[in-house]
Amino acid sequence: MSARSIHTCQQSRDLDRIVIEKFAIPSHVLMSRAGQAAFKSMRKHWPDCRQIAVLCGRGNNGGDGYIVASAAIKSGITTRVFQTGEPNTEDALAACLEYQQLGGEFQDINGTIDFSEFDVVIDGLFGSGLKRDVDGMYLDIINKVQSSARQILALDIPSGLDADTGIARGKALRADVTVCFIAAKVGLLTGIGKDYCGVLEVDTLDIPKAAYGHVAEAAAVICPESLSADRLKRRLSAHKGSVGRVLIVGGNRTMEGALVMAGQAALRAGAGLVSTAAVPQSNESAAAGTPEIRKFKVPDAAGLKQLLEQTDVTGIGPGLGQDAWATDMLNEAFCHTAKLVVDADALNLL
Repeated sequence: MSARSIHTCQQSRDLDRIVIEKFAIPSHVLMSRAGQAAFKSMRKHWPDCRQIAVLCGRGNNGGDGYIVASAAIKSGITTRVFQTGEPNTEDALAACLEYQQLGGEFQDINGTIDFSEFDVVIDGLFGSGLKRDVDGMYLDIINKVQSSARQILALDIPSGLDADTGIARGKALRADVTVCFIAAKVGLLTGIGKDYCGVLEVDTLDIPKAAYGHVAEAAAVICPESLSADRLKRRLSAHKGSVGRVLIVGGNRTMEGALVMAGQAALRAGAGLVSTAAVPQSNESAAAGTPEIRKFKVPDAAGLKQLLEQTDVTGIGPGLGQDAWATDMLNEAFCHTAKLVVDADALNLL
């Protein structure tokens, strides 16, 4: 696939293994490429930085950090590595020794250090495999870094962020830039991940494109290029009834606007015939500016059933509410349509 592929933590580990075993790219080479990619990104975003701090955990995420630190020293940037402990993987240890041989400085990390003297802090504390809440010393470190660092660049994923869910495991660093390796992780694009990763960059580390075909992807980023390739061409004789009949259910009292906006979006996306189903007491003036949308007032499930039988795709949730009427609408939609988009209050009811 491509850099637009999105993977879970386990899928990412499987992809790493396949690259190493089937495509004969050693793990230390991948680590070196990751560190160099992160250093290149740092120079791009902060070309005038003169002093950096690199936070290195004990695993391979810390190993990536040592590579960044070594590259910085070679470029004449004042560099200091802050460790949480000795590296516990072979590749991370080798990267650490290389940094040491270049005369690099080490310091034990704790929650009392002021990072404001550094232009950029490189976050290599936790990788994407974190499965426990951040607490104790690590919580103090993240709090201190967040409060005093001027700029933060995260390696693969901001420390403390769950790579699968996009939630903070107790506490997570809010990065200014995140360089993700090989493929984007689900957690960077869901939950609070989008707010915490800052500018998200994905570097494939030059692995063969064929490698992506060996691992299923969790999702993919939709972009204009991918949409244009699959765009259907309409017949010259096409009319609104032949290019998709959409029904959107929602618009409970005081929330009619959400239904109208969803209907407008369906039309702009290319639907031919768009209808809405709202409560009988809905405010008609909210939809006054959209004469191209058919408006129905549906008192009960039986009324909705008739509309569902004339529809290709149904969306339910915008302004739906969570009362008895909303619940009846959702149950009916699940019983009578296979093509269903569930959103907003329909998700809350679920």
